[in-house]
Amino acid sequence: MNRTMGLVLVIVVTVLLGLIHLPSFGIGRFSAVQRRLADSGLAGAVLLGAFFALAFCPTSAALYFGSLMPLAIDHGSSLLLPSIFGIASALPVVATAVLIAAGMRKVGALFGRITALEKWLRLVTGVVFLVIGAGLTLKGML
Repeated sequence: MNRTMGLVLVIVVTVLLGLIHLPSFGIGRFSAVQRRLADSGLAGAVLLGAFFALAFCPTSAALYFGSLMPLAIDHGSSLLLPSIFGIASALPVVATAVLIAAGMRKVGALFGRITALEKWLRLVTGVVFLVIGAGLTLKGML
């Protein structure tokens, strides 16, 4: 198992550091649709929001009906737990809206700093994973 895990970590490092590029599986096509919708004003924004909601809906529905509702029924909380779930699932949307309202320039500057930091963190993580993967592989061979 050590040898297998070591090899998996080495492969992850090559992808993490950009030495191997994985196929995007149609992301470029979605980007073109996203740009067209963004350029079409309010109607495009509504459609784009609907697409994103549909992308996350199956997961939320599974969590809500499969986990939360049985838990709420079990604890006799028909209002509290679903309300907390609704508020918690809305928080990322609200946070994004606040960031957009705060100004794209500030958000752009923040993303620029995060991008610069991400490059260094990716390199450090890659080196750590490479050392661990090589160690596990060598340990598995001995």
